[in-house]
Parts: sequence; C-alpha cells; structure tokens
Amino acid sequence: MNWYKANRVDIVPEESNSLNCPNLRPIERYWTIVKNKMRRSNRAIQRDEFMVVRWDKIVAQGTRFTVQGLKVSIKENARNFIHANKI
Repeated sequence: MNWYKANRVDIVPEESNSLNCPNLRPIERYWTIVKNKMRRSNRAIQRDEFMVVRWDKIVAQGTRFTVQGLKVSIKENARNFIHANKI
C-alpha cells in the first residue's frame, strides 16, 4: 500500500471492491464468451470427453484480438465502476 501511495496509484478501497464485480475482471468476461458459444452450439453433450473437445475447439477459435479487447477495456470499466459507486 505504501508503494501505491508513494507512486500516486489510485486503487479501489477494499470495502468498495465487490467480489461480485465481473466487469472489472476480464477473465470473467472471457469465460462468459466461451460459455455462450458452447450454449449456441445446440448439441447435447453425452460425455465429459466430448465437452472437453468442444471447449477446446471454441477456445482455439478465440482470437488474440478478443483477448486484447478485453484487456484494453479494464481501465474504462474501472473508471465507470468508480464513478457509479462514487469512490
């Protein structure tokens, strides 16, 4: 915490940092994208092995741009969160 203060890094106070805030965690949004693609495939999965194969195919289709896009939006999402919660 001292380093953050010394380097003038603003952080969201712990009491305002909700655990249920997926917009601030790009990995949560990534999993949502992958799970939605799984659902849209509209095929019932009979065995775990088939689910793993489908999951791997969908993840492989994800582009570097998808991941970069999620990463780029972190600052904007954090600003929106801070503004909305008047932190």
